[in-house]
Amino acid sequence: MKVVAIPATSAQYHSARCVRPLLIAFLLWSSASTAVALQPSDIPTFRIRIRVVSVGGKEPTGHKFPVRLQTLSGEADGKDWSPWLTYDAAQASRSLAHSSPYLRGWPLVLTLQMGGILDPTLVQAELSLDESGKVVPLEWKLFGPNMGLLLWREAPGKSANAATMAVYNRRYWNDMHDVQIPEKIRDSGTRFR
Repeated sequence: MKVVAIPATSAQYHSARCVRPLLIAFLLWSSASTAVALQPSDIPTFRIRIRVVSVGGKEPTGHKFPVRLQTLSGEADGKDWSPWLTYDAAQASRSLAHSSPYLRGWPLVLTLQMGGILDPTLVQAELSLDESGKVVPLEWKLFGPNMGLLLWREAPGKSANAATMAVYNRRYWNDMHDVQIPEKIRDSGTRFR
């Protein structure tokens, strides 16, 4: 029987040399991401109320619509406004605790949920930012129970902003306005304006 000797030190040395730079890079990345991560005190607090304008293309009269934002809940009755839901510092902490670890900065993504809807349901909301008193009108055309809400600041110390996902994303439309896509590579089912 023939025994083959494998030098263990060179393989261990080589793997240690490969792992060390990766470990250093990871530590630098994690400390940098912690430095820019949102804190509960960064997040603007607000009040929001919601109403249903139409459900399934019809008047919402005689229907009740439960509304939920994290642990907050209320109910819109017909076309009437729901009671104000108060998103305070405790809710902000909850948002950070339950948010994705990969999305640690702005915008902060929140999800409101509404029950009792039929496709399509038109929903309006008023969001009043506590720090400025600014009231932001919001509108969703729902084909499901979830409504995306984004909060952000353009820079530290700047005033807070709020918008639906669709309105927030419009800020990128102007950049795409002059982009020319050759006819050959266009998808025939996609419309570009």
